[in-house]
Amino acid sequence: MRLYSQLFTVYARKRRSSYQVQQKLPNNAAREGCPIWRIMGSYMGKNRLKRLHSALGCLSPNDFEEFTDCPTAQRGALSDSFDPTCPIIRVQSMIVAIHQPNFLPWLGFFYKMLKADIFVFLDNVQFSKNSYQNRVKIKSSQGAIWLTVPNLHNFGQLTKDMRMNNKEPWREKHLKTFEMNYKKAPYFNTFYPLISEIYYKKDWELLSEFNIELIKIICNFLGIKTKTIKASDLDVSGSSTGLLVSIVKKLGGSVYLSGYGGMKYQDEEKFKENGIELIYTDFKHPVYPQLWGDFIEGLSIIDLIFNCGKESLKYLVK
Repeated sequence: MRLYSQLFTVYARKRRSSYQVQQKLPNNAAREGCPIWRIMGSYMGKNRLKRLHSALGCLSPNDFEEFTDCPTAQRGALSDSFDPTCPIIRVQSMIVAIHQPNFLPWLGFFYKMLKADIFVFLDNVQFSKNSYQNRVKIKSSQGAIWLTVPNLHNFGQLTKDMRMNNKEPWREKHLKTFEMNYKKAPYFNTFYPLISEIYYKKDWELLSEFNIELIKIICNFLGIKTKTIKASDLDVSGSSTGLLVSIVKKLGGSVYLSGYGGMKYQDEEKFKENGIELIYTDFKHPVYPQLWGDFIEGLSIIDLIFNCGKESLKYLVK
């Protein structure tokens, strides 16, 4: 009996993304209405479905559009004896990306967020002094300059425990630097009030909390809807690749999206051994309008936003 394939997209109402479901049906298959979440549950198993629900908060009967073009027979788990005339439902792989909560990150950070179904802030690892976790480059009339958040660093301290040095007037210095270098940018008056509000939202003490709040306000401005979670909230342990694998498995993910830098230290075999597909980001830095002469890449995403506003997302996904 000739089989044909149809590709359906099931939209989750709570988050504006989609899961693809592939169905193979015989031409004369009996059909009857059936909610897609039940098909997913029978194929994936209750435990994995619960993990996905916990991670994404969107897998429940009321969250999905009903899928009314599926046979009702044999919706159990797939096996060698599974009837080939029955539908085979496959849920698109869930992509997990993981990164330290950097300070006003560069464009590649947000590109990786866009490509993931869930993004994990890696805050349960040792803090790296003088890294992008507490400093970033922006553009000035003199070229690229560093913008740094002073911290009270103790060797071996975890990222989630790193405190800022509030004895220094870094808030005032940062906001003055933004104003001095971006006041003439087309979207300064649109974005500056949002970022200055975060700076003075409260007396920030923990660097990771401050960074995550900035990242979230940027995501909201750009329309990035990716679910986020902190690694410290997942009750996982391990180091290096082992920790990454544990996080992906904890979330029920099947694909780990890594930056290019991961090639230097990741044990790719560990991902394979745990049934996780490892893929690397294909980010290519766009050229966009900038102030102050020749284009400079690798700057904080605020350089893009001050210059391009809501259009920034188009440059990010080019």
